[in-house]
Amino acid sequence: MFHFFRLVDLEERRVTPTSRELERSQGPATAEERRRLALRAGARVVRLRRLRHADGGGAIIERIVVPARLFPDLHAFAGELPNTLYDLYQRRYGKTVRRATELLRAIGLDDEDEAALLGLAPGAPVLEIDRIAWTFDDLPIEWRRSLVDTRELRYLSELM
Repeated sequence: MFHFFRLVDLEERRVTPTSRELERSQGPATAEERRRLALRAGARVVRLRRLRHADGGGAIIERIVVPARLFPDLHAFAGELPNTLYDLYQRRYGKTVRRATELLRAIGLDDEDEAALLGLAPGAPVLEIDRIAWTFDDLPIEWRRSLVDTRELRYLSELM
């Protein structure tokens, strides 16, 4: 279920995050969203923001952007979105995530609202995970930026 979720607790046990939706909207794609998702000028996107909590502590803020043409009614989805969006993408929209590319870096958390949601002081260090998810036909369908409070969580990388 969490094939692309690479966070573990301090004992290196996989964690199962829960989600709370903070925002959901649809609108014209910004230049950066068009670049990251290979969209044309005038394209529309659906934007989501979620707060995730992991077993045993730790929290993550996610900003997710997907092309509205691939997920035409996602912005109006009734009720809270499920915890596992990739399952929703596959079941409801026929879009399967095959792979994901991620860029990681440590940053200072400059947004006061996000710092408060994570229980951190503004400027506190967090792990930024910048991910693009791709379909089987190499179509970028999701741009996700996660900010991870690493006091209780670590990123797991398995190289084969």
